[in-house]
Amino acid sequence: MMSRKILARIEYLGTHPLTPPQVMQHILDGHVPVDARERAAFLKAHIPASLNIPASIFLQGTGHAVAFRKLIPRSLPVVIVSEPNAALVPLLHCLLKEHYQVAGCMAGGIAAWRAAGFPVANGESQAISPAQLYAMMQVSPPPVVVDVSDPEAYAAGHVPGALSIPLDRLEAHLHMLDPQRPLVLICAAGVRCRRAALQLLDQGFKEIYRVIGGTRSWIRAGLPVEAGRNLSQPTPSKPANSN
Repeated sequence: MMSRKILARIEYLGTHPLTPPQVMQHILDGHVPVDARERAAFLKAHIPASLNIPASIFLQGTGHAVAFRKLIPRSLPVVIVSEPNAALVPLLHCLLKEHYQVAGCMAGGIAAWRAAGFPVANGESQAISPAQLYAMMQVSPPPVVVDVSDPEAYAAGHVPGALSIPLDRLEAHLHMLDPQRPLVLICAAGVRCRRAALQLLDQGFKEIYRVIGGTRSWIRAGLPVEAGRNLSQPTPSKPANSN
């Protein structure tokens, strides 16, 4: 049963769509863009750093709220991106019932975003904020976090529990990773993990996330840090030179 308050908010969101410039301003203000389109459409083109949670999964009930709680803490406001005339009521009902702050829904879909001259990304890996990673780590089972920084940067400070596999050793240590589990990549500043994501996608990994700004942004967010080696998951040794 939908409360009158939630129904009124959904009606307001439906009659007051956001323009692409308004969505961009919300993103700059810290809102998380949630792309409610189907996966295939998302992969072709999407707003950079957006998360793909298809609205269609909510048509059979609100049980999929866990998908949001794993990726987005309630403290982070969201903005919705979808195709024009998409069926968003079940999705919006779920978010509002879970007490998420929904700033609005963008009019015109990704075509309007592109026409406004804003950047578009594509591909499988999804960019997440440090706060989103922290929220994902609070659920069971948590995702596997892989730090692809060099050993010195990892030893200086890393996300607690992160597995250290430097980028240049990743291919040799794929056996340490399960391609069926969600995988979060992080590095010192967010550059190496982009290259690591491409390697893993080529190897059949399906659900890959990248932390925006890397460990530096994690530290700036005031989140917990481990220093030194993670003895339970040590840095793999570099393969010996066969020459």
